[in-house]
Amino acid sequence: MKHALKIILLALVVIFFACEREDVNMDPNARLQFSVDTLSFDTVFTTVGSVTLNFRVYNPYDKDLEISEVALGGGELSPFRINVDGYDGGVDKKVNNIIIRARDSMYVFVETTLDANNGDLPLVITDSLSFITNGNQQFVQLLAFGQDVHHLSVENAEFTVGIHSGDNTIKAILLKTTELTSDKPYLVHDHIVVDSLETLTLNEGVVLYLEKNVSILVKGTLKIKGTLDNPVQIRGARLDELFEGLPYEKVPGQWGYIRLLAGSMNNEIDYARIRNGIIGIQVDSVVTDDKPTLKITNSIIQNMTAAGIYGLGAEIVASNCIIANCGQYNVFLSIGGSYSFDQCTIGNYYTWNRAKDSKAVRLNNFYISADKQVIARDLVRADFLNSIIYGTVQTEVFLNNKVDEKSEPVDAEFNYLFNYCIIKGDVPAVDTLDKTHFKHVMWNKDPMFVNPADDFDFSLDSLSPAINAGNVDFVTEDLEYDIFGNYRLKDEAPDLGAIEFVPKAKKEE
Repeated sequence: MKHALKIILLALVVIFFACEREDVNMDPNARLQFSVDTLSFDTVFTTVGSVTLNFRVYNPYDKDLEISEVALGGGELSPFRINVDGYDGGVDKKVNNIIIRARDSMYVFVETTLDANNGDLPLVITDSLSFITNGNQQFVQLLAFGQDVHHLSVENAEFTVGIHSGDNTIKAILLKTTELTSDKPYLVHDHIVVDSLETLTLNEGVVLYLEKNVSILVKGTLKIKGTLDNPVQIRGARLDELFEGLPYEKVPGQWGYIRLLAGSMNNEIDYARIRNGIIGIQVDSVVTDDKPTLKITNSIIQNMTAAGIYGLGAEIVASNCIIANCGQYNVFLSIGGSYSFDQCTIGNYYTWNRAKDSKAVRLNNFYISADKQVIARDLVRADFLNSIIYGTVQTEVFLNNKVDEKSEPVDAEFNYLFNYCIIKGDVPAVDTLDKTHFKHVMWNKDPMFVNPADDFDFSLDSLSPAINAGNVDFVTEDLEYDIFGNYRLKDEAPDLGAIEFVPKAKKEE
């Protein structure tokens, strides 16, 4: 009886596998289909693992297909790693005997880590992923662009310091006087603190890639020395896409802020491109006689989740700058101070989730202390000359020298002047008839930027009312050329904002 039972079970097994084999497509001409021909990685920093990319493999037939082998052409030496339908390729970089069910598909995941080549230029790494099905061999090409970088982290720092982060103390890189050059980009893994009486200099062409939440805190001095042809760039470290069609190039909030602390003096920024953080530059003091100072020229600060320039009791001189597209305020000048903005474009067309009370420009002259005391501070000066302040909300300027609507103005100076400007604003938020603080203002005249929301293009359309609307007397020697090197005084008057209109050259007939 037992012998007969074994024979029956063996027969069932044979029948089962025979039926299974009948359901597998054995046609030597059967071929897989792929969602991509080439899987490309955007720039990958050497020694740092890439993001994981994927593609799909399709079985277009009514029977199952067996892939006998999926393997990287470079074998064990390939810099790529694979996972096929949940099966890891391991050290030999291959997976065998994978079944794709009829009319079904599977995912292949790929990632890479590239070795440093100690070179200045990007390197190109290629490999191929081979699929063998019924003797047919098909390929998906793999392509990665690698970039050597200088790594700035607490692990390789000469000096470190503890800083407060919420309720915790974390280690940060402490810099003494340091000068960075543009031989290779810098990947910043941890917070940077520039020590008191020390100077951090970023020379032309320097690129800083800041990882998530990383910030730069300056107790001493920051010097950014970009040029028209070779600006300094400060941006997030992600070079891939958030999802298809949306590169991280357009995603805000990827890093923290640049913060110039009380006592930080003689900070100068020229030709910088600062984007995709939380706050572009915070110039921060609550001590009246210890105000940090900043001169910023020919620079673009854009796509910040909170603010572009945030001044607290500071001294800021800004000219030929674009401060654009921020979730709360492009320019927030708080707790008094002294400020001037000449030939600036301040436009807010933020497309993510703009705060309900968001304004392009906000001014105030007080703060409320932790013990609920109102501390008044003089707003000595806040001048906006030959500038544009515009955006997507009804009023883009907010002036605040009262704790609330029912209270009297605080006992401190509240000096501001908008002269030769385009401003978006309505009463009662701003008094459009106030000729003391608003002179030669064009209210609610669309400046007609070319494409400010999607492409961050704040150049002027040929019909813009900002063209020739400026005051030539405000164009000092260092403002004769706009942020892109175009001469402002070639026609009857300078245009408003940071970009002079340049007619397109007529096509040769």
